[in-house]
Amino acid sequence: MQVAVVTGATGGIGFGCATRLAEMGMAVLATGRNADKLAELARAIGDPDRVATCAVDLTDDDAPGGSPTSW
Repeated sequence: MQVAVVTGATGGIGFGCATRLAEMGMAVLATGRNADKLAELARAIGDPDRVATCAVDLTDDDAPGGSPTSW
């Protein structure tokens, strides 16, 4: 299975890209700053085996340390 990493997945373009990639059969690791919108994205994709989310601000130098370590 191919995996796509989508940053900014809580915005319009990122949200659309993440859902479309999942529809195409890819697993999606989606990041964004808003945990509620990431939860909405996960519900929209609907398959927990196809989506993982991480609420993180990638402009913060210390933030990537909080990224997921396993799917």
